[in-house]
Amino acid sequence: MLEVDVTQLRCVISVLQPFQDALGLLSIQNEPTLHFVVPIVRKLETHLQPSSDDNDDIKHIKSQLLNHFMKVKDKLLSKMACCALFFDPSKKSLRITDDNDREIARDTIFTEMRLIDSELCLEMPLEKIKKFDLEEFSDFDHTFKDPVTAEFERYIYFQISQQGEGLTTSVLEWWKNNKINFPRLAQLAHAYLAIPTIANPSAYGESILERRRFLDSESTSDILILNASAHIGGS
Repeated sequence: MLEVDVTQLRCVISVLQPFQDALGLLSIQNEPTLHFVVPIVRKLETHLQPSSDDNDDIKHIKSQLLNHFMKVKDKLLSKMACCALFFDPSKKSLRITDDNDREIARDTIFTEMRLIDSELCLEMPLEKIKKFDLEEFSDFDHTFKDPVTAEFERYIYFQISQQGEGLTTSVLEWWKNNKINFPRLAQLAHAYLAIPTIANPSAYGESILERRRFLDSESTSDILILNASAHIGGS
């Protein structure tokens, strides 16, 4: 392979590597991944923006990928993905979503909380809900006569750092530990977080498994990166 070809290949890999990383994250088994979709899409969109450090080859590749990426972005940022992000306690503000998507996600979840109340007749006395240590929450629940509104707003304003739980706590574990505080939301959280992001996460790599023994590790990695990009772009 000519030196110029090697340089161009490295340029391609540098642009596509985050796509493989994203696919790997979304392909994790036995863990919720749908709440990763919105942050990943935003990160990839930023990654594809031109930089002053990019050479002409990288600028061209980014431009082509970005054009395609923008065509499928709205499909990736589905209502379901935005709702799932709401159930990541560290990102419940939905700041990384558009205003319209944020409003739709919150309205959807609030409506579904109402359905839980009507179908299951769920009522939890306010005195049984664990109070937060923050002084500002001492009379919080009594501000809202409606228990659904109280629970929704309580989650919105809940400060995770005050509870010593942050990004190091798994999302499912957090909801397990806090379901007494947010009984309706906990039911919805488990429903949304159980939705798989990729139906068959290993499919894009199956074709290479039989051929891998004929390739060196570097070539195998390069092919997987290209496959990952094609898989995400066509989804």
